[in-house]
Amino acid sequence: MMRYLFFIIAIINLISCSKEITIDLPTPEEKFVVEGYIENGNPPAILLTRSQPYFSSFSLDQIDDLFVKGASITLSCEGQVYNFIEFPIPIDSNTTIYIYSIPTIIGEVGKKYDIKIEAEGKILTASTHIPEPVAIDSLYWIQHPEFDLGNDSLVTLMALFKDPDTSGNFYRYFTKRNNEEFKPGYFGSVFDDLFWNGIDIDAPFPRGQNKTEDFDRDTYSYFFKGDHVFFKLASIDQITYDFWRTLEQDDAGSGNPFGTATKILSNIEGGLGIWSGYGISIDTLTILD
Repeated sequence: MMRYLFFIIAIINLISCSKEITIDLPTPEEKFVVEGYIENGNPPAILLTRSQPYFSSFSLDQIDDLFVKGASITLSCEGQVYNFIEFPIPIDSNTTIYIYSIPTIIGEVGKKYDIKIEAEGKILTASTHIPEPVAIDSLYWIQHPEFDLGNDSLVTLMALFKDPDTSGNFYRYFTKRNNEEFKPGYFGSVFDDLFWNGIDIDAPFPRGQNKTEDFDRDTYSYFFKGDHVFFKLASIDQITYDFWRTLEQDDAGSGNPFGTATKILSNIEGGLGIWSGYGISIDTLTILD
């Protein structure tokens, strides 16, 4: 009974308090944020941006200032050192993003890749490797659970693959619909084999979606009949798994007044973000009625 009394008193105090309180938050130190990866069969790619204060405002007019341009970035592998090239990529007439890559370098399974970033007096380093890919046995689809109520054009993607019998395997998945780009799972894109090590996996995978896209509760996670679907399963190391797990957990809790802050883990020395290796397998499926 007493604990409810304390709760009621606290609420009354909050409601009756009319004094306006202004909190002067210190400006955090600006850090560079790395989102980089290298996967088997493809060149490396790095997006290098600046951190933003949590309560700062942001508009598309400021997007150019967000990117760190003119950085010196090197990739080291098996005693050889290669230089990244900066590529400006126009998104529309007013927006350009900047990506660093090395088109002549193709990722190989099992190799270790180290990066070093130098820009504006800062030095960042990170290491990763490309794990062994896990083969996708097959893809198939099942009807929407409310198929008989008019949702006859929506389907769920199912994937079958066998997890290796060694424990501690980590994955990130992406889907691609028709001519769209690959997109990670909206609410969560990473998973591990803690509860199903070494067994055959037969599981649904929601359609990937970018956070910038409009969210439709009626069609979220589903594909459409007639779609040509690509499913990418990426084997990753634990730090890549931990980065995306904590980032997605933090994103899911944003806007919740009762949520707690999540420490986003990273493998970037001197900065924030992730440099990851993906051991990828890709399979395709055309959804025919």
